[in-house]
Amino acid sequence: MSEEQMQILQMVANGKITAAEANQLLQAIARADAKAEAQESFEGDFEWPEMPEMPKIPPFPAMPNLPNLPKMPFPPPSPRRGTGRSGRENRLKSYGNAMKAAGFDFSDRELRSMQHHVTVEFAQALRDAGVTDLNGRELTEMAIHGVRPRFIREARELGLDLNVRELVEMHIHGISIRFIRKAKELGLDNLNARELVEMGIHNVDLNLMSTFKAIGMHVNAREMVDLSIHSVTPSLVQAINGLGLTNLTVR
Repeated sequence: MSEEQMQILQMVANGKITAAEANQLLQAIARADAKAEAQESFEGDFEWPEMPEMPKIPPFPAMPNLPNLPKMPFPPPSPRRGTGRSGRENRLKSYGNAMKAAGFDFSDRELRSMQHHVTVEFAQALRDAGVTDLNGRELTEMAIHGVRPRFIREARELGLDLNVRELVEMHIHGISIRFIRKAKELGLDNLNARELVEMGIHNVDLNLMSTFKAIGMHVNAREMVDLSIHSVTPSLVQAINGLGLTNLTVR
């Protein structure tokens, strides 16, 4: 019997604790002793297994020597064009000769302004379309803004004989042959270039014109421009009419 157990029994005999309390203390001591014995037994019997020796990693094979790349041949020299002032003058002279051969006579100053925009074929096509007596500046302006001989011919067929300024302005503002033809179909027969350009500037929607007619509004080109500027639509006009405001004019 251990010393702790003897002390507990002595305390019972002296009346300091009850038998039940003594029994609890003795059980606690027994559990502690059993745990200690198990710990000692585990520490005494357990041995860590020996780790197997790691195999040696074989050395990497030596990299083979790469063959030397063959030298790239130099590209053949490109054909030399005229450089510097003499080259520019030669190209200008060649361009002027081609224009003369086609029947045009422009000054050196005109040729310089035309050279990078106006081809001989373009000048010939304009002449064939009936556009004659153009100077270099006018030809250059028409080429830059995309005026095409076909547009000129078709505009004439629709009754529009346009000068260079009018042709350029119509192309700047996106007036197409289709737009002109549709305007005529809607009854705008006598439009001039200025009126067409103004309609293009203010994004007049010709599809709305037929809708205006359907609700009883017969408008001309000037009135269509005003309606477009102020965003007046057929639905707005109908809503106003529904309020009893009828027989209104555009202005």
